[in-house]
Amino acid sequence: MKSPETVVTQEKPPFLYHGSTRGDITEFVPQVSHGSGGEYGEQIYATPSLAVASIFMAKEYIKQPWSAGMYDGKLCAFIPVPKEEFLKRDRGGHIYTVPSDTFSTQKGRGLGENEYASSEPIKPQSVTYHTSALEMMLKEGVQVYFVTPEQIAYMGTLSSLEKDAYPTKLISENQLRAQMK
Repeated sequence: MKSPETVVTQEKPPFLYHGSTRGDITEFVPQVSHGSGGEYGEQIYATPSLAVASIFMAKEYIKQPWSAGMYDGKLCAFIPVPKEEFLKRDRGGHIYTVPSDTFSTQKGRGLGENEYASSEPIKPQSVTYHTSALEMMLKEGVQVYFVTPEQIAYMGTLSSLEKDAYPTKLISENQLRAQMK
């Protein structure tokens, strides 16, 4: 298990958000993340950003390796599923509000200041349902790209600088919708 790095010194918000396809969670229990594997041990992840939480409403509809993060200063989600197939699966999701007391963020980890983790079980304060994960991501300003699994694999080979430039070579769902107006 990776040891914690320096904690980012920023004011912690009183609550955080957690996105999920499930709406029946009464307590979050720490688990090993699919994204970072056993690198950080069992954790619960949350974020101060509704945009970031909205991305995680979609993860059960993807069912294969995918990518999300900040690229060229924009929050992006790269979904390696054809749009039509994703839309068939998209039954919305839930945004939970959790108290931030036991959460901390670490410099250089995952989504940085947008990723908090806790190793203690936590009960949500509230939950809201959204009818479409895609529509929620778009509403929150996430740049959504429907890509192939090969494009996701290719992204994994790029340097940080190249990754920031990569989305400029793709057309996001946001751009497609803007062109149709």
